[in-house]
Amino acid sequence: ESPLYAEWFDPLGYKSMNMDSSFSEKLIVLLQHIWVPLFCLTYFNLAFVSRQMRSSMLEVLAQDYIRTAYAKGLYAKLIIWKHAFRNSLLPIITMLGGLFPIAIGGAIVLEVIFSIPGMGWLTLEALYARDYPVIIAVVFFTGVMTLIGYLFSDIMYAYFDPRIRFDDQKAVE
Repeated sequence: ESPLYAEWFDPLGYKSMNMDSSFSEKLIVLLQHIWVPLFCLTYFNLAFVSRQMRSSMLEVLAQDYIRTAYAKGLYAKLIIWKHAFRNSLLPIITMLGGLFPIAIGGAIVLEVIFSIPGMGWLTLEALYARDYPVIIAVVFFTGVMTLIGYLFSDIMYAYFDPRIRFDDQKAVE
């Protein structure tokens, strides 16, 4: 008899681990249970980010300075990675800052579907029980994650765009 699903991972639920188990045994159990939810959580975002990256790259490759670099005789690999890729990352970096809170919202749904005990499950139980301190804590945590995401995107802007620096610069009047 062949099973209806692949036996690489358990379809639902999360086994509690023995405290006496080794790290490698705990890691194997975690990977068996996290594989499908992780794929479900990242697939939509990966597809969306890759489409945005493609359109951004096509827009940058049509710019005049890329044609100038080709006319100078620079290697195509150098033009794409040093000039086009770095400049096409700026819209993607802006988008990545907002993906942290979206990941939390998606985790709530996936934890319920896959019966994984976590913050999403706790949030749903708090909503049903009208446990306002827990709900406020989750909203606060989501706000903090949003701020961290935007801080991360600002730092990445400074790294990838040489025009943006965090030096002491006087405002242009």
